[in-house]
Amino acid sequence: MQREMLQSGKFKILKDEGSGSIDVSSRNIAQITANIAELDLILADYDVRSPAPQSIPIDQLNASNDD
Repeated sequence: MQREMLQSGKFKILKDEGSGSIDVSSRNIAQITANIAELDLILADYDVRSPAPQSIPIDQLNASNDD
């Protein structure tokens, strides 16, 4: 959401460089975009490594209580 607002110009991020404020919004957009891409890679890797959930038939859910 922050990236979209920066891209649309709804707000800007300014940094005081001593001689006045400069707009660093484009740097922040690039950083946010890179962070999102990295998170997407982490999630994709997690999905590949995670075992698929196993289904358990309903009659076996409480099988230990049947004794």
